[in-house]
Amino acid sequence: MQQKRHEKNEDLTKLFQEEIRKIQKELGMDPVRRIPKRVLLADVKIEKNLRSGVKEEGSDLLVSRDLSPDRIGIVIKREAFIRFLPPLDFPHIYDLAWAYSNADPSWWSECTQRVGLPTVPPYYAPEIFQAYNIRERIGVVKSVLKAINFLYLERGRDISLEDYLLLVSIARRYPSIKLSKRELQVLRSLVYVTRSEDAKLENLAKYTGLSLASISRALKDLIGRNIVHGPYTIFPLRMGLTIYVTELSDPGPHEIKFIEKFPFTYNVYVAEDNTYYILFLVPLKYERIFTKLSGDGLRTGKEVLFSFDLHSLDEIQSEEVLGLMVDGYSRASDTPPTWRGVYRGIKPPIKLDKKDILALSVINSQGKASRSYLRRIGVPNAAERFARYRRNGLVVKGYFPTGVGLGEAVLARFDAPYKDFLRIGEALSKVSSPIMFYTEGSLTGITSVILVNEKILGTLVKSLRTLFSDQLIRVEHLLVAGPSNWQIPVDLWNEEEQTFEMDVDSLLEAFSGRLKEEVRRELLR
Repeated sequence: MQQKRHEKNEDLTKLFQEEIRKIQKELGMDPVRRIPKRVLLADVKIEKNLRSGVKEEGSDLLVSRDLSPDRIGIVIKREAFIRFLPPLDFPHIYDLAWAYSNADPSWWSECTQRVGLPTVPPYYAPEIFQAYNIRERIGVVKSVLKAINFLYLERGRDISLEDYLLLVSIARRYPSIKLSKRELQVLRSLVYVTRSEDAKLENLAKYTGLSLASISRALKDLIGRNIVHGPYTIFPLRMGLTIYVTELSDPGPHEIKFIEKFPFTYNVYVAEDNTYYILFLVPLKYERIFTKLSGDGLRTGKEVLFSFDLHSLDEIQSEEVLGLMVDGYSRASDTPPTWRGVYRGIKPPIKLDKKDILALSVINSQGKASRSYLRRIGVPNAAERFARYRRNGLVVKGYFPTGVGLGEAVLARFDAPYKDFLRIGEALSKVSSPIMFYTEGSLTGITSVILVNEKILGTLVKSLRTLFSDQLIRVEHLLVAGPSNWQIPVDLWNEEEQTFEMDVDSLLEAFSGRLKEEVRRELLR
C-alpha cells in the first residue's frame, strides 16, 4: 500500500509540473509564485473556498484524498495556473484558475462569491465563464491574467477587486453576450409585446411561434444570465422615491466607497474619462438636498422624463444608420408637456409596514416571491399582501430586459430642450437600445446610455457627431454599464412617516471637498 501511494504522489507531481510547463508555453510568461516540489495526497479538509481541497505545507502541495479522481485533475490544473497569479488580497482572482481548469460549475459555485457593487458590473464567476466554450473561456482568462501581471508586475500598480472586475468585463466584451436562436426570438418578442400588451407566455408565443414550454425555458435561461428580470418587478416611484442623476468627475476613493455603500445608490455608469453618472433613488422628504447638490465637478439633475426603447435586434448595415436616424428624428413630434413629471415619486398609495418592505425587497432582487418563502422569512398573509401590491401599482408584471446582451455601451450627453427628448429618442431607437433620462437642475438635458451592435458602433458615433453637433456635449464608451444591483433598504423604512430615512450628514461629508461653503450651510439647515 505504501508503494502504491508513493507512485501515485509521484504521478501527481509529474502532472503538476507538466501543467506548469503547458501554461508557461501558452501564456509566454514565467510563474510568479513559488512552485511546490511535491504534490501529495493527504488528509485535507475540503472547505468551501477558492482553494478548496488543498493546503500548502512547506514546499509541498497537499491535495485532499477525499476528492474524486476528476476533481483531483481539476485541482492539479487549477493550482498550476495559480502559480502565474500575483499575490493579490482578494480571493476572486482564483476564479481565473477555476475557469482555466474547466471546473465543475456546481462545485465552483459553492466556493466563490457574488459581487454586487453598483460601481462594477455584476459578477458571479461560474455564470460569467460558463457562457463561453472552453476555447473562448481560455482566451478571456489569458487576456485578464496578462493585463493583471502587466499592471501589477511591470507598472507596480496595486490591483483592487474593482480593477479585476473591470478587466474581466473588458475581456468578455461586457455587456455583449451570445444568445441562442430561441433566446433571441424570445428577446425580440419582448420588444413588441411590452409596448402594447402584458408579457404573458401566450402573448410571446404569438410573436415567436414557439411553444409555451420553449418560451418558458428560454425565459428561465435569460433570467439566469441576468439578461431579463421578472416575472415581476417593483415600481420604486410608488414608494415615495424619485430618481436624481449626478455627474461626478474623477471621484476619489472615499467618494467611490460612499457611492458603493449608500443605500440609495440605484445604478452607476462609468465613462472612459473616469466621470461617474450616478442614479440615486431619493425619498421625497430629502429632495431639497439633491436639488441643490452641486459643486466642483459635481452636477445633479432631477429626472422629469425617462425612456428605455428595446431595439428589435435585427441586423442593421452601417450604410443604413445615418438614414434611419434621420427618419426617426424627422417623424417624431414635440415631447408632450403632459409627460413631464410622470416619473415623479409619490407617497405610497397604501400603508406599508416593515414586513411589506421586506416582501418588496425579495420581489425586487428575485423577480418573484413565493408564498411559502415569504412565510418562511416572517411575512404573514403573503397572498393578500401581494395582491395589494399589484392592485396599487407597487409591483408590475412582465419580463423586462436589463440591458445585458444588447451590445456595446456608449454614453451620450445632449444639451437639448425638453421638447426634443422624443425626437432624439426616436433617432437613437432606430439603430440601438437607448436608456434616456431628461433631467433638470445643475445637470439639465439628456443623459443617454446607448446599447448598440458593435458592428455599427463607429458609424453610430460619427452619425451622432454629425447630426447633433450643436447639441451633443459628449459621446464616449462606458467602462461600466451594468444593470442595477440596488437592494431596498428595509431597515430604513419609517412606518409612521411612510418614507425611508437617509443619513444626510454622510452624504454631505462624502462630497464636502466639492461643495461650496454657502451651499453646505444651506443644505444643513
